[in-house]
Amino acid sequence: MAERRSRDDPLDDLESPERQDLHEPEPAGQPREGLGTTPRPGCERSDHHGRHPGERQDECRLRHRGEVLVAGLLQDERTMVWIRDRDQVGEHVTEDQAGHGEPERRESMEPGFLTHAASLLQQGACLIVRLPPTRERGAMRAEDVRTVGVIGCGLMGSGISEVVARAGQTAIVLETSDELVERGRRRIETSTLRAVERGRLDAEERTAVLGRISLTTDVQDLADVDLVIEAATEDHDTKVGMFRRLDEVTKPEVILASNTSSIPIADLGAATSRPDKVLGMHFFNPVPVMGLIELVRAISSSDDTMAFGRAYGVVLGKTTVESRDRAGFIVNALLIPYLNGAIRMLEDGFATREDIDTAVHLGLNHPMGPLQLIDLIGLDTHLFIANVLFEEFKEPTFAPPPLLRRMVTAGRLGRKVGRGFYDYGS
Repeated sequence: MAERRSRDDPLDDLESPERQDLHEPEPAGQPREGLGTTPRPGCERSDHHGRHPGERQDECRLRHRGEVLVAGLLQDERTMVWIRDRDQVGEHVTEDQAGHGEPERRESMEPGFLTHAASLLQQGACLIVRLPPTRERGAMRAEDVRTVGVIGCGLMGSGISEVVARAGQTAIVLETSDELVERGRRRIETSTLRAVERGRLDAEERTAVLGRISLTTDVQDLADVDLVIEAATEDHDTKVGMFRRLDEVTKPEVILASNTSSIPIADLGAATSRPDKVLGMHFFNPVPVMGLIELVRAISSSDDTMAFGRAYGVVLGKTTVESRDRAGFIVNALLIPYLNGAIRMLEDGFATREDIDTAVHLGLNHPMGPLQLIDLIGLDTHLFIANVLFEEFKEPTFAPPPLLRRMVTAGRLGRKVGRGFYDYGS
C-alpha cells in the first residue's frame, strides 16, 4: 500500500502499482484486485480525447465496491472520474477547485465522462482506486443517507421509522425502556400489516421493511447514523436534553431534525454545537399516509440544511413546505383555532358532536370532522399545542376551551385510550 496522505484524504487507499502483487492468482469469477501498468494487447488505439494510450499516465480501474463502480484518474487533467449506480457520473474536485478548502465530489451527467470511464476498462489500467461509499467531509446530502436514527417510537416515531424503511433505508429507533420498545415494535408491525391488507404494501416488502427497522434503548447505537429525526415527547426540556445528547453522540456532519409541532427549533439548535445543522421536519399523522412535511427554518439553520430537508422529503416521497420558526408553524397555526371553535360550539350546546362533524365532513369535503380529528390527534396533544400557541401569541382563539381541559383531566384522550369525544370501545 502507498503511504497515506492524511486521515481525511479520499485518495488514502490509492494503491501504487509497484506495491501490487501482479502474480497473485485471480479468484474464480472475480476481477483481479491488482492490474498491470501496460495496456492490454490490441488496445493501442486513441481514446475519445484523441490521446494514444502511451500518453495517459495514471488511468485506473476499479472493481465493484459499494456504490462506486468505475474510476479513472487523469494526471494531466487532475480529475477523478467516478460512476455510481451505473448512471450517476461525476468528478473529484480538489481543495483549490472547490473553493472552500475541502475536496468534494460533484455530480455530472455529461456523456463524455461516462464514455471516457468506459474506455478505461477497454484500454487497460494502471491502478486500483478504492473509494468508500461514504461521503467526504462537508455538508451531508439526502442521497447519501443510508441509516436514520429516530427518537421515540410512539405514534409519530413509529410512522417515521416505517416511512424511512419503506424508502429503503435502515432505521434505528431509540426508546427509553424495553416496554416502550416492545410497544413500538407492535405498533410498526400492526401498521405494516394494515398496509398489506389495504394493498399498499405486499407481504414480501413488509418483511423487508421490518428487517430494516431495529429498536434500542442505548443512544450510543446512533453514533454512526447519517441523519436523526427526533419524535420524542412534546416537552421542551426533554427535547433540549435529547438534542444536547445527540450532539455528543453523532458525527459532526449529521443533521439533527425535530418533528416538534410547537417547540422553537432555535432552542433545540442552541443546545448543540451545530445550530446550523438543526431544522424542523414536522410530519403528519398517520405518517405513512399523509404526504406533507413542514420544514421549519430556525434563525440559525443554514441554506444547505434547508436544501437537505427539501431533498430528503423527495427521498421519502413527501411534499415539503417551508415555515419560519414560530409556534404552530403553518398547519397548527391555522388548525388550532378551528378545532378550538368546534369544542366551544359543542360546549355551548350550539350543535351536537355528530352534526358538527357531519357539517364539516360533507359541507367542506374534509375527510373527517373537527371533533373526530381531535380524537385522532389526542386531546392531550391538542391541549399542549394550544397552550404553547396561546403563551406565545396571547390570542383568544388559541386559548384551550375549559371542556378540553376537563376531558384531559378525566383521561378522555381520544382514540389512543378508546374514549374522547366519541367512545371507541375496547
